[in-house]
Amino acid sequence: QQAKQIVAGMIKRREDDNIRWKEMAALFRCLKMGDIGSLTTHLQKELAEKKVPFVVVGGKSIFERASVRDLVAYLQLSI
Repeated sequence: QQAKQIVAGMIKRREDDNIRWKEMAALFRCLKMGDIGSLTTHLQKELAEKKVPFVVVGGKSIFERASVRDLVAYLQLSI
């Protein structure tokens, strides 16, 4: 829910105020405590789903994680 609100707000600002993607940033710290750590994953998924360009600084993108790469490779083999 929180990730969807963040991305929706970014898209709205882009449309309403004609702000370019490279002029925006979502800064947060992932503390790896309880549900807080899941914001990273949800935010990256939402950004990708809405075709919003993003760069992860100081951590790994969800799409660079070994478990996700393994799953994608498995799915490609099964097709």
